[in-house]
Amino acid sequence: MISVAYYNDKLHFEKLMDMNLRDADSQEMLASTGLNVQDGLAEAVALSNLVCYVYLDDKKDIIAVSGASMSGYPDVAIVWAMATNEVFAYWDEVEPLFNKHVNGVLDFQGVEVIANIIDLRNKAHIRWIQKLGFTMSGNIIELRGFKFESFYKRKT
Repeated sequence: MISVAYYNDKLHFEKLMDMNLRDADSQEMLASTGLNVQDGLAEAVALSNLVCYVYLDDKKDIIAVSGASMSGYPDVAIVWAMATNEVFAYWDEVEPLFNKHVNGVLDFQGVEVIANIIDLRNKAHIRWIQKLGFTMSGNIIELRGFKFESFYKRKT
């Protein structure tokens, strides 16, 4: 059984820093920001207006975290997500929660588009965002020697 909750820095920061993220997510964090996982995750959480996490009811271990923040454009929010390998064992329960979170960001007043970039090496994450209805833009950029593609989802 899993549950989802809004992140509270005082209650959850240490558990968040203890997450053993998927290798692909850790590599993507380093390539996109130049920061190690703990520093990058702490920065992502600090910059986000909304952060949710998924945890196991029995252990209270965080297995996934996602966030959203407004961009420099008035109608665009940046979304992100990271997970542990354990998330795949609970995927049928986790996926609808992430879908609700993603679509919930589009419900915020003034938000018309949610977007970000993704490391093209992170194949599982690419399949997942496409399943959630995101569109890959075809625009490729290079960061620290790795290729990233922007993706987006518009309010319907």
